[in-house]
Amino acid sequence: MQGNFHVRSTLLYLGCWFFLALLYNEVIVLVALLVAGMVFLGRLGQFSSLLRLLKVGLPLVLLVVLLNSLFNQNGQQILWTGLAGGRLVIYREAVLYGLVMAVKLLLVFVVLLLFQILVPMDRLLEAAGPRAGKMVFLAVLTTRLLPELGRKSRSLLEIQQMRGCHPRAGGKMSLPAVGIWLKNMLRISLQIAFQSAEAMQARAFASGPRSCYYREIWQARDWGLVGLCLLAAGWAVGTVVVTPELAQGTSVGLTPGIEGIMVMMALFIVPMVFFSPRPTGRAHINTNTEEGLEF
Repeated sequence: MQGNFHVRSTLLYLGCWFFLALLYNEVIVLVALLVAGMVFLGRLGQFSSLLRLLKVGLPLVLLVVLLNSLFNQNGQQILWTGLAGGRLVIYREAVLYGLVMAVKLLLVFVVLLLFQILVPMDRLLEAAGPRAGKMVFLAVLTTRLLPELGRKSRSLLEIQQMRGCHPRAGGKMSLPAVGIWLKNMLRISLQIAFQSAEAMQARAFASGPRSCYYREIWQARDWGLVGLCLLAAGWAVGTVVVTPELAQGTSVGLTPGIEGIMVMMALFIVPMVFFSPRPTGRAHINTNTEEGLEF
């Protein structure tokens, strides 16, 4: 059981991870999923991406905990009372709930980063199946162009700032400067679109070595992954129905049945051992297939 799973089973696995992150409000479970997600990213060789995520996410975590602790006045156990006349009260339940929401936010970021790594835009065409029409192809191609347009937009804004016609020069929105920016962005978009069309036309007429794209075959390990996802999702819904405290976010590992949940979470994260980063490039090969498409 080596290599990668089918793109559809991978989507289901990440979707189940996202579902568990939204369903549970138990800080111990969320922290366990977060640590597993970070280990997953490390195994895929994405340490630099993880560090960039933490650089942005940790300040957000602190901000969420601080704001919820200061302004959430729902709770029973008082941790601290301040200001004149005790007008500022910090409750234990408010701090715990803020911590849960902060960890959940960071966990969602990790799951989205895993999605970006394991299911790049090229594989979304495979997920759509053989009946994927021109709209799916256009959506995938457009998504691939967005990062390049973002870099071009930042470059344009820097040039306009150097020339004194930044859209927000002086703290106010300048409509003429916005018009210049939109005109240049339109020109760049058309230029990139023409270059992509020329490259596609050149490849269609075999101006170089052919790229061979092989189908991904649904295998037994994909059925196992689907079964595990359904089991974990059903178990999670059942535990929340039986123990509503899991959705309140005001307990720290003191909820009844937490041991069984942790065992189920440990079983759920086992498949990440069998994931591996896909090779980069225009073509990828599945050695378990015999037929492919050449362009």
